[in-house]
Amino acid sequence: MGLGYVGTQTLSNKLTKILYTHIKHNLPEITKEILERISEVNERLTELGPSMPEDQNDKLQMAWTMVMEFCANFKNAITGKALGRKDRKEVIKLISSNIEKQATTWRCQNQDHVLPFVQGICRS
Repeated sequence: MGLGYVGTQTLSNKLTKILYTHIKHNLPEITKEILERISEVNERLTELGPSMPEDQNDKLQMAWTMVMEFCANFKNAITGKALGRKDRKEVIKLISSNIEKQATTWRCQNQDHVLPFVQGICRS
């Protein structure tokens, strides 16, 4: 066998060519998958809403705002202002979905603070 077919340098060159070919072939697909996942994560972040403020006063203001919005939505749903002239089943459905949505949002945003508090209560 000639020098071009044996040795570590030849093995290194051939493996480099194989690796380059695989990267060249698969890179567009990998890039596309990464961009799709980034898009999915951004959509999920948009659904979750704004992030939790760092400052304690801002956190209190955010919680107060969420409570006030909930109360206003609840009041409008009960009085029918939010729906116009829809029937009671739709009002109840709106209240239930609104409560569930706001509770889930609040729970997601405050999970790190609420869980230790609840665990402390359960231990008592």
